[in-house]
Amino acid sequence: SCIRDAEQKIYFDREGSGLGWKSFNVQTGMTVLNQYIDGDSSVADICVRVMWSTLASFDGPEVRFAGHSIGAQLAVRCAALLHQQAHPAAPRRLALLDPYFSKHHFGLFRCVGEDASKDGMDSDSGLEDYAAVQTAEYVRHLYDAEAVLTEVYKSSALTEVSEFGSVNADMDSVATLVQYKADFCGGYGALSSLDLAHMNCRHHAAIPLYFFGFAGSPPLAPPTPPEPPSAYSALAACPTPSAACADALVRQWVRRQVLMQGTQMWEQTQGSETIDVKDDVFKLTPGIFEVSAEVNKLVEDPPPSPAGQSRQRQPELPVSRLPIVVAGLLLCISCYCAAKLLAADSQPEADDLADDDSDAAPTGDECSSLMNARELDFKRAALLDGPTGLNVS
Repeated sequence: SCIRDAEQKIYFDREGSGLGWKSFNVQTGMTVLNQYIDGDSSVADICVRVMWSTLASFDGPEVRFAGHSIGAQLAVRCAALLHQQAHPAAPRRLALLDPYFSKHHFGLFRCVGEDASKDGMDSDSGLEDYAAVQTAEYVRHLYDAEAVLTEVYKSSALTEVSEFGSVNADMDSVATLVQYKADFCGGYGALSSLDLAHMNCRHHAAIPLYFFGFAGSPPLAPPTPPEPPSAYSALAACPTPSAACADALVRQWVRRQVLMQGTQMWEQTQGSETIDVKDDVFKLTPGIFEVSAEVNKLVEDPPPSPAGQSRQRQPELPVSRLPIVVAGLLLCISCYCAAKLLAADSQPEADDLADDDSDAAPTGDECSSLMNARELDFKRAALLDGPTGLNVS
């Protein structure tokens, strides 16, 4: 089966006959194809319905969504729909963990039929970069209209090298971007990150590294400012974005990213040989000495305090955030399971490696379905948000 099959189900029901998914019987070893038919036209709609049925009366301080791989797309689209519907638990922060966007048929991914070239189709035919563009537009809209913060954490070549998938720099331009080096997964030499034998480990490494990040924010590699900034600023209290950083500090870094026109990023320079985040060190690019004082002022000064509240140092793991950690972990797991279960094919797994017609490039009707799904989202935004809805131009 093709990763793009699962990707499509985040946005629409491809055949209009229900969302396909597989169940596996561990006792008999049999895989059965099932159809989910319950009035929902996409996996994102299922996410929204479940949120309304379980958290309609939510009155807590914060909800944060974490999505891994193509589950990051689900986290973003579900969040956008929840904000359009003014859900009380609509997330204020998104953590996208090695977010993947399909792009090519590369043998490994089977996203374009092997015989497609006979019909004059290249590897970019069909949906092209629809999912990446759609997600980037949602992330930008959520930041501009709803002040939702997005953090991107990458850990593998699947999301960093364009030959494997869309890097989606447009999405990164309104988010904090942290690149882990998961060398503890194995591999040798400068090209170890491209070693297919360890690619799966590197792709999944972003999950534990992010949640272990609640232990604190890793320091920056030298050079550092000669005069320490305010102890309450992003540069001092959140030198590298992590799960532990307060929203106000992440917002400072996102604003710097916007001013830097998407060129800001953190690259791991130490601690990559272990999964323990306490020995991690990151290099900030562009560095503090490479940009103007006006830009750096965004992260050197303390963020504004809410009216009537005194500023306090943030503890490493506030008790009030424990439910957020659990909610994020559950969503992350559900996104991963959705990616696995919904990449359905009518043939057994062993037959997925054989030539068949199920991997052919999407037809014009399928592309039309995608655009209709996108247009529906824009209409929902226009109805609920008025003039501040998504711009479809």
